[in-house]
Amino acid sequence: MRALRIIKYCALTTAILILGAEAYLSIFMRGKDDIAGGVMMGAFIILVSAIIATAAAVFQRILQNAVR
Repeated sequence: MRALRIIKYCALTTAILILGAEAYLSIFMRGKDDIAGGVMMGAFIILVSAIIATAAAVFQRILQNAVR
């Protein structure tokens, strides 16, 4: 169960860090360069990280119920 919790927190941390990079691109690079590709890749990574975190949370809950 500890491994699933670590996976969940790492996925959430990755999503938060990528969100920070997206904010940087949106605030400081607007108008200077075309940022659509970077924003789309960041959005995809955030989506994948959210899916991984959700799957880890579901597996953790199933495992806790099975142990009880």
